[in-house]
Amino acid sequence: MDGQDQIAVFNRIMADVRATLAEKYVSTVSPDGSVTVTVNGNGDISNLELARGVVRRVGAGELGETIRDTVNAARAEAGRRGRRLVYRAIDADPEFTLFCVAEEALA
Repeated sequence: MDGQDQIAVFNRIMADVRATLAEKYVSTVSPDGSVTVTVNGNGDISNLELARGVVRRVGAGELGETIRDTVNAARAEAGRRGRRLVYRAIDADPEFTLFCVAEEALA
């Protein structure tokens, strides 16, 4: 199998991984419990919840920072899970050998 074939195999693996990630979700709650964010495996926000009364209790700037930090934490966790999924998918595919792709890239 030449480098082009390996690239095609890699692209197939990644298409499968992206489809799987779109169906996986990660929820993260802020340390103070005021914000809950859910993202899919690709990091797209699917839900953002604010605790009852938080808008009245917390200033806009602080709430904005909490939302940003919670979104970033959810995306980071989705990224960690996504990397594990990629590694497993590549490792499980007998048609893919990383060395052939690397040789093609260096040529």
